[in-house]
Amino acid sequence: MQAGNAQIGRTILAALTAAVLVMSMVFLLANPANATHVDPEPVGGNANCSTLTGLVELTRFDPVPDGETTQDGVTIDVYDDGTVFDWSSTVDIEAVFVKGGAGGGGNLYIYDPAETSDTGLHALTNNQGQLAELSHITFCVPDPATTTTTAPTTTTTAPTTTTTAPTTTTTVPEETTTTVPDEVRALVFVTVEGECVVDDGKGEGEITVTVSVDDAATIVLRDGDGDVVATVTADTVVTVPEDDTYTWEATPNEGFEFATDFVSSDEVEIETCTPDEVKDLEVLPFTGAETEALAVIAAVLSAIGLLVILATRRVEE
Repeated sequence: MQAGNAQIGRTILAALTAAVLVMSMVFLLANPANATHVDPEPVGGNANCSTLTGLVELTRFDPVPDGETTQDGVTIDVYDDGTVFDWSSTVDIEAVFVKGGAGGGGNLYIYDPAETSDTGLHALTNNQGQLAELSHITFCVPDPATTTTTAPTTTTTAPTTTTTAPTTTTTVPEETTTTVPDEVRALVFVTVEGECVVDDGKGEGEITVTVSVDDAATIVLRDGDGDVVATVTADTVVTVPEDDTYTWEATPNEGFEFATDFVSSDEVEIETCTPDEVKDLEVLPFTGAETEALAVIAAVLSAIGLLVILATRRVEE
């Protein structure tokens, strides 16, 4: 009896230990590590430095490359299958916006005071609870648009002799203001991403178009035959058939322009994702033997019908 109770106790202890391990793993997967210096603030939509913080954009990595890359004095090092990155900068950074995945929204990291490096930054988690793959990273700094400079005042008096020399006064010029041209603020970015999803047992393509500023650019989407599928000017998800390659071309609208390294046209491939069991239900063509068998059955049914008609007439007579 005591041996049986001991066995039951060991079984309960093992079950509790396993449950604790499973709960620990779920907690770790649902709570990815944050940045070393600050915690991120989730934000919706495809925002920019100005709308999020009132700052201006120093540089933007779009698309995000693997490994280490440097531009405009900012270096990023991307790892963990393109979901996490570290950064360093030669100038103070006050905010970093991280976008990932096909949907809208991202993580905003605000540094107060400003920082020149951080580690472990990432985008939001996807529907499966995993970190989304990075799509673009924006670094924000204070607005340098207006600079005020005041010249010093200098007064010079000539030395005194038997004759007093005239006094010379230098007048200070008025304050001058230098303004950055409006074109610097008119840059627009466009991203186009596609995937195949299963809806009601059948696969279909979803192409997600993201525009940094609404109505700043026009994007034309065409299918593999060259026919126009959609024309959009803001964030849009377009449903298309699976198993096709689509092309897109973006044109900036009046008052806007693309960055010099921006790719304004590309292809989006939508693969087939319809489950195999659905494909197996498709009607297959009959073989020659099956066709002959159907013809014999039809002939027998016709003969039976004729006999029934003759029998009915005899009964009526």
